[in-house]
Amino acid sequence: TWRDSVAELVGRARRVGVSANRNVAPFASLVKMKILRGLQAGTEWTLGYGPRDVGAASIDLPLYESGLPNQCFRLIPKGEDVVLKVAESAMGRVLVNGIEVENALLESGDRIDIGDTQIKISFDAGGTRGP
Repeated sequence: TWRDSVAELVGRARRVGVSANRNVAPFASLVKMKILRGLQAGTEWTLGYGPRDVGAASIDLPLYESGLPNQCFRLIPKGEDVVLKVAESAMGRVLVNGIEVENALLESGDRIDIGDTQIKISFDAGGTRGP
C-alpha cells in the first residue's frame, strides 16, 4: 500500500541522514552573505554555524539562477577561518575576487561569483573579525 511505501522511504531517509556526518560547528564570527548581482540581488543571509551548502538544489542556501549546479560550494568553519570549498559540479565556475578557486579562506569584503550571481562576504563586527 502507499503507507508501506512511505514507511520504507522514511526508513531509508533516516538511515542515510544518520550516517551523514556534517561536523556542525559555529563560525568564529557571524558570516554575512549579501547577493549584489543576479536574480536574488538584495538578499542577505546571516550564518552562525556551518558547514552550509549553496547551490541551485540547496535547501540550506538556494540560488535561483537557472543553469547553476545543484551544489555550487560549501562554507566550512575551521577555527577562526571560513573555508569555501567548491563542489565538483561547479569546478571552474566559482570565482573569488575574480580568481577561479577550488578552496579559499574567505576574508571580509571578498566577492564570490557563480554564473551571473555575485555575493559579497562580510563578518560581524562584534566577533573576532573586522567589518
